[in-house]
Amino acid sequence: MSVKHQPTPNDAPVHNDAVVMGEAVNGGNDRLLTFLVMGVMPFLYGAATRLPFIYFVIHLAGHFKLEWWPIGLCVRAYQGCRVIVSAASIVAPKTSHFLGTAAGLAGYITVFISDKDLVWPFVAGTAVIGFSETMSSMQKYAKEMFKLDPVKKLQTQVEYAKLTRVNGLKLCF
Repeated sequence: MSVKHQPTPNDAPVHNDAVVMGEAVNGGNDRLLTFLVMGVMPFLYGAATRLPFIYFVIHLAGHFKLEWWPIGLCVRAYQGCRVIVSAASIVAPKTSHFLGTAAGLAGYITVFISDKDLVWPFVAGTAVIGFSETMSSMQKYAKEMFKLDPVKKLQTQVEYAKLTRVNGLKLCF
């Protein structure tokens, strides 16, 4: 029978560096993971979410000849989907990221295969693309990756992520 050592209040705290480092994912040391989370994902996020939003309004006004009030309601549906997935990512970033991206793909497919002269499949598909909002999940990933590093390193990485997101936007437009 083994007796487990019970620390007393005077004992120095014991830290298991391997566990702490494992909890921090990689501390930014895995260059591929850092590149994917801080570079590729924001770039693709900008391309996948902002481009449909802009062309959504243009297409509703130009092709379907909708007035501004219904266009505003359609945009509200798109933005509402973004808010829902952002809120969900606070408690479950990986799940909301996966489900939001899958829903966004379903939205793209709906827009692609639907009759181009029907407004509601276009509106529903594009609104559902709003679920592909992943920025809050990416911020959670970055926070975990760099939680053992100085705050300045995380701030720098977030600035790089913003830059790559903007470059994704510029490529689309």
